[in-house]
Amino acid sequence: MKEDDVAQGLWSVPSNWSWVPIREVAEVIGGGTPRTGVREYWDQGKIPWITPADLSGYRHKLISHGARNITDQGLRNSGARLAPAGTVLFTSRAPIGYVAIAAQQVCTNQGFKSFSLQPGIEPGFLYFYLQRSLDLIRSLASGTTFLEISGKKAAEIPFPVSPHSEQLQIVEVLDSYFTRLDAAEQALLRAQANLKRYRASVLKAAVEGRLVPTEAELARQEGREYEPASVLLARILAERKLRWEKAERAKMKAKGIVPKDDRWKAKYEEPVGPSLSGLPELPEGWCWVRAEQISEFITKGTTPAPDLMSERQGEIPYVKVYNLTFDGALDFTGNRPTFISNSTHRELLARSICLPGDVLMNIVGPPLGKVSILPEAFAEWNINQAIARYRPLPGLSTSYLALAARGFSAVSHRF
Repeated sequence: MKEDDVAQGLWSVPSNWSWVPIREVAEVIGGGTPRTGVREYWDQGKIPWITPADLSGYRHKLISHGARNITDQGLRNSGARLAPAGTVLFTSRAPIGYVAIAAQQVCTNQGFKSFSLQPGIEPGFLYFYLQRSLDLIRSLASGTTFLEISGKKAAEIPFPVSPHSEQLQIVEVLDSYFTRLDAAEQALLRAQANLKRYRASVLKAAVEGRLVPTEAELARQEGREYEPASVLLARILAERKLRWEKAERAKMKAKGIVPKDDRWKAKYEEPVGPSLSGLPELPEGWCWVRAEQISEFITKGTTPAPDLMSERQGEIPYVKVYNLTFDGALDFTGNRPTFISNSTHRELLARSICLPGDVLMNIVGPPLGKVSILPEAFAEWNINQAIARYRPLPGLSTSYLALAARGFSAVSHRF
């Protein structure tokens, strides 16, 4: 291959650099796997044997061993070859593009085409070049089941040869940059973790009545009376019972039944309050309740047959778990809403009809604790089986119920 052929379509390099096929500066070394059923090839092996799986998620430049070793006998009876320290290991399939430098003598499986370099070629320079050139290298791959770079194609990978002193300078600068970038990334991860903990602590303080002055405190300061939560709860429970009675009367009327007295009202089951065991003490004027006490009928959704759902604009939007968020909103970024017909909504999925203002929470995870409030973008919605619907009764703020649902895990890991 001529230099002009190699440079065809490649980016410009300084005049004292040259494009060459990599075979001119390195020997291509393949790999192999000893028969796994032969214990003599593996047991008490001392030769580091590296596979692409060992480089999955691997963030270091140098590698000295993988998960397994092989024996001298395993090496002799397989396609594995010893690669000297400084060899640049490159995965040639499943996937193409993991790169590391051998810190000592190693061998690999057949998923590698590695490069043992001639004097004057800095391993770190090739390491960074291969990472930069993955699109170019992948264009040389072929295969039906999965793409693979053959040994012949690997030998023809174009490589820019530069003076050794410049290679060393480039590697030094890149190492410095990436060290600082890695440190910045770790600092960002720590900040995100701290932010998550701070968010949880704020939510916990909010639902335990420690975030803002309570109504009891303000009432004492202002010398006035206030309505404690127990009175509000009694009013909500009375409204709940009235709604149940109204619904029962409607059912009896539809069946042509005229009750002779009020004994039918005895069927009403008053929801019980929560067990306070393990729950933190609340401030004066607050009380713990169960969601059943302050919500209309709580339900979860159902997933209809695939042919009843469509990604095209339809009549009723159908919400899935990945549309819920941790901040109270719905998110359709990258996941357009699915739609169902009005007939499916009214018949098969009638139990899980949702309205704007309903609070949704995923009940299948991980992670649990996603909570969203349905907006007014549509008059009605529906949900799948991994989502529960809460519809607060009059007297309870929808936003506060959503906040409490988000904060409950920070309080007791249970509802």
